[in-house]
Amino acid sequence: MVDTSCLFWPFRSFLFFGLMSTEGYAGECRKRIPVSRAHPMIQERYVINTDSSQQAIALKTGTVDIVTNIATANLGQFDANSFTVYDWTQLGLLNLQANCSEVSIMNDINMRLAVFYAIDVDGLSMALGSDSVLVTHSLFGAAQMDYLTKWDSEKNYETVTDYSLVKDYLTKAGYKNQEIKMYCEVGDDNNAMIIMQNMLVNAGLNVSIQAYDNETAKTILKSSSAWDLRITKSASPYGAVAATRIWTVDTTMNKTPSFVEDAEWDDMLTLINTINGHTEENIDAWEQHAIENAYGMGLYSYQNHIVFNKKIVSIARNGKNVLLPGGFEYAE
Repeated sequence: MVDTSCLFWPFRSFLFFGLMSTEGYAGECRKRIPVSRAHPMIQERYVINTDSSQQAIALKTGTVDIVTNIATANLGQFDANSFTVYDWTQLGLLNLQANCSEVSIMNDINMRLAVFYAIDVDGLSMALGSDSVLVTHSLFGAAQMDYLTKWDSEKNYETVTDYSLVKDYLTKAGYKNQEIKMYCEVGDDNNAMIIMQNMLVNAGLNVSIQAYDNETAKTILKSSSAWDLRITKSASPYGAVAATRIWTVDTTMNKTPSFVEDAEWDDMLTLINTINGHTEENIDAWEQHAIENAYGMGLYSYQNHIVFNKKIVSIARNGKNVLLPGGFEYAE
């Protein structure tokens, strides 16, 4: 069970490892949550462990009460009478963006099409663990509320991998094994970048990869000559809103962060983020325009498995799917 009835918790951070409640917690939330969980919590203890097997052992031995993201391979260890498994898909979506500036090799639409048709998103999902990601077939996430299921059956680079087309587009682009620079921020996306590099190299492209810390990545993004492809994230319950965070024109240069100059497409994005303009027809028009011009490619959203013991009756999350431990309801 997941509850979001009390989203604002009077906590203050404690050495980055715990959360301490204020004395007013019970009184402030008593009217909104059951008495059984309306009591001050003295301290929350966090354990950082990314090894799924060790996470499973910690749960089974009672060292921890909840694990926020455990591998599916370990889920069979948990007896349904003693543990609860809660699955949810993150609202963040990974996109692959092409640098459309004049100084990048990806300025040529034939190069962009060659790259996108060489990437097998379903194969990427299998390599990462199909239980851990949800594939998308558009620049919207499949878990977002305005995702159109019609996109799943359309024939374009979002749904088709075709090496004969890759070869044709590379020939049209006059590709001579020039280096293509791809980057992402350090983190979970590193593995996806390595897998896609292998796909592209196997298709005949010369691709180098690099992972940067957040601040360096921001600097690299602004330099049109420093990159050709980048993996980026955007998140929102609505794809139209998430899209504004990575595709909206930067007014300081009148281009998107990936150097797309397309006023019509930008107007379409503005339209679908209005009350009257947020229609399936307008959303699909924005997506089709993106595909026709090969501006980018949607990849996947992460799926999480949260496991907790029966001491916890229900968990609470905020609107961004962040767990709120102080809002958990515990068994008497």
